Amino acid sequence: MNGINKGVSLFTGARVNLRHMAACLPLLLAAPAMVWAGGDTADQRQSAAKSMVYRVDNVQVSILESYPPMLEIRAEGMVPSAGWNNAELVAFQYIQAPPDGVYDFGFVAMPPDQPAAEVISSMSVTYRMAVIPDGLKGVRVHAESNSKAAMLGESDVSQSKKVCLKGRLTEEGVECPAFRDTQGRLYTLGGDLSGYGPGDEVYVTGEAAEYSFCMQGVTISVDYIGASTPNCYDVTQQNSD
Repeated sequence: MNGINKGVSLFTGARVNLRHMAACLPLLLAAPAMVWAGGDTADQRQSAAKSMVYRVDNVQVSILESYPPMLEIRAEGMVPSAGWNNAELVAFQYIQAPPDGVYDFGFVAMPPDQPAAEVISSMSVTYRMAVIPDGLKGVRVHAESNSKAAMLGESDVSQSKKVCLKGRLTEEGVECPAFRDTQGRLYTLGGDLSGYGPGDEVYVTGEAAEYSFCMQGVTISVDYIGASTPNCYDVTQQNSD
């Protein structure tokens, strides 16, 4: 049961029983509608045909050093028979961010379309989230019969402040050199710029300061600046087996 598929962020399509939905309803109401990872119509139809796995046994969450930083969620669980495939984690949609910082996912998979041996089977999935919500402290993964949560450790929270950006140095800086990434977001830079100046296209890695002491944008304490790509990567797919 190996495969790779895009993350789909519409939990509403997956089939669950009414008892489980009643338990989840306060979570959905507790939390503007937020979609973390896009999916096309075909993706959404495919998710709608899936069902919750029977049980979730293990959940792990960590911050990856990537461009940009991403959240990786790993979940392991059980299904009630052979023939299940194409597992994924589907993000709950929120009206507002959860107050405890714990974001919820449904652990779903495609059940067999023909009678299959009733043998408890294992299933796992890895999900990488390209946009990490502000204030995220952990995740909770739901299955048919239970749910399990995993929290970010202090080292992961520290890691989430690390950035790896591509963009251009600009002349906007008042107290510090200014930099805009490829999305147009403004940053200011502290540290040695290795001779680079306004107009140069560069990669920047470093740590984002909690407070912008340069009074513009987010201030980055620079570890590396250069024209060559640093050891960063960008992966936004789910792996399941």
